[in-house]
Amino acid sequence: MDPLVVGFLGFAVLLALICLRVWIAVAAAIVGVLGLWYLAGLDRTITLVGLTPFAKTFDYNFSVIPLFILMGYLAFDAGIAEKGFTAARALVGRIRGGLAIATVFGSALFAAACGNSTAATAVLAKICYPELQRAGYDKKLSLGVITCVGTFASMIPPSTLMVVYAVMADVSVGKVLIAGVIPGVITAVLYAAFIITRVKLNPSLAPLEPPTTWGVKMKGIAGAWGILLSILIIIGGIMSGIATPTEAGGLGAIAMFIIGVALKKFSWKSLSKTMLGTAEMTAMVFFVLVGIFIFSAFLSYSRLPNALGEWTSALPIPPFAVLMLIAIIFSLLGMFMLATAVVVLLVPIFAPSVEKLGYDLIWFGVFIVKLCEIAVVTPPVGMSLYVMKGVIPSAELSEIIMGATPFLILEAFLLILLLAFPQIALWLPNMMTG
Repeated sequence: MDPLVVGFLGFAVLLALICLRVWIAVAAAIVGVLGLWYLAGLDRTITLVGLTPFAKTFDYNFSVIPLFILMGYLAFDAGIAEKGFTAARALVGRIRGGLAIATVFGSALFAAACGNSTAATAVLAKICYPELQRAGYDKKLSLGVITCVGTFASMIPPSTLMVVYAVMADVSVGKVLIAGVIPGVITAVLYAAFIITRVKLNPSLAPLEPPTTWGVKMKGIAGAWGILLSILIIIGGIMSGIATPTEAGGLGAIAMFIIGVALKKFSWKSLSKTMLGTAEMTAMVFFVLVGIFIFSAFLSYSRLPNALGEWTSALPIPPFAVLMLIAIIFSLLGMFMLATAVVVLLVPIFAPSVEKLGYDLIWFGVFIVKLCEIAVVTPPVGMSLYVMKGVIPSAELSEIIMGATPFLILEAFLLILLLAFPQIALWLPNMMTG
C-alpha cells in the first residue's frame, strides 16, 4: 500500500479512536507503533519507539512547562485568583455589569500567574460564579463570561501552550510568550466593552452594586501586589532579556511560594497536594507529547506531512485562503482534541508552508492559540463547556452554550483584528533584544 494512503488511514483511525474516548496519548501511540511497524519493519519500530520519547522531550525549552504549572498551583493556593477578582471588583464594581467586568480583568490577572486554561476556568467558576449569582446577575451571562475568560491563560504569559508551539515551530519561546500580551489585553478590554454595552441595553442582566469607599478600593488594589509581582517577573524578565522563559518560570514559582508563606496560605498538606498536582499535570502533558511524537514519527515515514505542506503551498489560491484552510483544520481538531496535542501534531506540518506564504511564525503562534481558545468553547464539544458543567452541576449545558455564544462571536472579531493588524502580536516581540 502506498505510504501516503497509510498515513491518511492512520490519521482517520486516530480520530476514530479519539471519538471512541480512547486517551489521546494512547490512541496516538498505538496508531503510531502499528503504522511504523507496517512501513518501517519491527526492528526499526522498536528502535524509534525506544528513542523518540527521550530524543523529542529532551529539550531545554520544555523545562519551563513544569515550572509554569507549579507556579499556577502555588498561585491558586496563595489565593491569587481571589486577590485579582477583589482588586478588579474594587475598581469597576460600581459600574453596571462591574462584577462581570471584574471577572474578566480578574481572569486576565490570574492568567499572568496560571498558564493553564482548563485550570483557570475551574478556579474562576468556583470563585466568581457564586458572587455573580449572589449579586443577581443573569445566569447565562455569568456562565458565558466565566467559560470564555478562562481561556485567557492560553494567551497571556505564562502559557504552556505557547511554549509547546514555540518548540514545535522552532521559534523563540520568549518572543512567542510576549506576543500574547497585547492580544490578551485587547481581548479583556473588548470583553469589558461588550458587557457594558449589553447591560446598558438590557439593565436587568446586571443590577448595580452598592458603592464602596475609597478605603475599600485601595485595600482591594493593594491586595493584588502578588499578581503585579508575577507580571513583573515573567513579562518584564523575558522582555528585558534578564531571564530566559525557564528562569522566569522558576523565579515566578519562587515568588508565588514566598507570597503564599507571607500570607500564611500554605500548610504541609496543601503544599504536598500542590507538588502532587504539579507532577500529575506535568506527567499528563508529557504523556500526550510522547504519544503524539510517536504518531508524528509514523507520519514522517508515510511522507504525509511533506505531501500536505507541498499541497497547501501549491494550491492555486491566494495565501490568505490557504491560511483560512489551515485555520479550519486546526479549529475542527481543536474541538475534539487537547490543544497541546493539536499543536504538536499540526504545527510541524503546516508551519513551513505558512512561513513560505509570507506569514510570520511568531504571529502565527498567537493566531493558532486564539483558534484553540475558540475551539475549547465551541459547541457542542468544546472542553471548557464541560469543565463548567462539571464545576457547576446545577447549570444546564444549553445555558452554558447560550451564555458563551455572544463571546464566541466577539472572539471571531478578534481573529479578524489579528489578521488585519499583525503588529498587535508582533510589536512587543520586535522590541525585545534577543
